[in-house]
Amino acid sequence: MGGTLLFQNQSLAAVADELAGRPPNWKAVVERFKEEDIYDYTSGRLASRLSELILQVGLEEICQTLGIDAEINPIKPGDSTSGFEFYDSYGEVMAQSKKTRLNYSGIDLTLLIDHLFVLFEIRLNANARQNKKDITRVMKPIQQYSRERLGNIPCGYVFVACPSHANPSFGRWHDFIEAGGLLVPFYADREKFLEDVFSTIMEYGLHEYFTTYEPHDLNIITSIHKKTGRVNWILPGNID
Repeated sequence: MGGTLLFQNQSLAAVADELAGRPPNWKAVVERFKEEDIYDYTSGRLASRLSELILQVGLEEICQTLGIDAEINPIKPGDSTSGFEFYDSYGEVMAQSKKTRLNYSGIDLTLLIDHLFVLFEIRLNANARQNKKDITRVMKPIQQYSRERLGNIPCGYVFVACPSHANPSFGRWHDFIEAGGLLVPFYADREKFLEDVFSTIMEYGLHEYFTTYEPHDLNIITSIHKKTGRVNWILPGNID
């Protein structure tokens, strides 16, 4: 097979099963978002952060319900390994290469569960895929952290994608599934999620967290194409 080998266990499989299609707890997500106290979001970056927090809150609730002792986000801003430094970027942990001083990869969420160190990634665009090269690259800081900080425990990888894209039989996921990755469907496709983001922004007054506030910012979704259902945004920024 070649490439990076990914691992699973029963606890991770049970969590992934519960996570698949799980509706967001928007109230808890918004509370967590406000706790981060960041006020210079673009519309796209705000939507991306909300998707990550949906994942985090969902995992916390699932682990509590299942009685699984797990640690969410053991990699903390300020941690480092021989090759990477980790810092906070809009609530997300960013891995920066010590050699080049450039950002290497964003880390949506990590989970330490039953002697397994797992990367969770969420991407809602139509081009979401992970080939062997992608897997090796994104797992490099995770595996290095495991070797140097966690006693070299096995590493896993869970990828959350839109339901219409999260089909393991699709060719785009061949390398990922073969390597041992877990593919999990989000609760909604991108367009429906963005509609929910718009409703959440309005309900909880999250427009104050944008970089600048203009009256038209309240109309983040300007139109929905009648045939495709595609959502059109007017503010800068895009969501993965």
